[in-house]
Amino acid sequence: QNLNNIINFKREGVILDMIILAKKKYIKNIIRNESKVYDKPQVKYTGVEVVRSDVPRFTRDELDSFYKGLFKLDYKDREKLRKECLQSIWKTKKKFKVLSIEQVSFNSAVKEYTKWAKDTDWYIKNGLEYEKGVPIHVRAAMNYNYLIKKLNLPYQPVSNGTKVKYAYVKSKKPNLIQQEVVAYVGNFPKELYDVFDIDWKKQYDKSYLSPIQKFFDVMNLGDAGENENVSKFFD
Repeated sequence: QNLNNIINFKREGVILDMIILAKKKYIKNIIRNESKVYDKPQVKYTGVEVVRSDVPRFTRDELDSFYKGLFKLDYKDREKLRKECLQSIWKTKKKFKVLSIEQVSFNSAVKEYTKWAKDTDWYIKNGLEYEKGVPIHVRAAMNYNYLIKKLNLPYQPVSNGTKVKYAYVKSKKPNLIQQEVVAYVGNFPKELYDVFDIDWKKQYDKSYLSPIQKFFDVMNLGDAGENENVSKFFD
């Protein structure tokens, strides 16, 4: 019996290898994408930090290099794979240590500052406090606005729509502020170095090592920071 073909299939691409990190987060090594055929395999990203604008450019570039290098390694020899991955991580760690805070800070636009924050004068009078669920970049902006007002610093405050960078810090003046994150606009204000030490270890962990650990977990490779005294390294 002859039947009409009522289902049409379209080939989206030809994938040589694929790493699935989570739902809607994956990395493909492809030789063909729809009608386009590549001379050499191309690595394409969906949902991972490499294609997220909030992630520092340095981190995106280093993750891009790391992931592309994975597809050249032998997945069958897990111990060798793990060793070569750790060597790559160590090289990035050494680069990270000599960068400026501006190069490794997260990026964000503060779109709903007034949704989460009161007028800064209220915090000057009553002390800093945060609504439950406030996004970290908004909390960082609140800390920045509080400090430039409290210390009478010559910087424009953050408001709705301001593009900021933010970084993890350790307070040197807990009587003034006891927070682990602060935002800034442009360059990190020199006056804030008197208030905070940069938490380089946490900045490294959050921006670079955490995405790598997701791959290690998927591949059952253990701890991506194992055998490295990261805290001492960043002292």
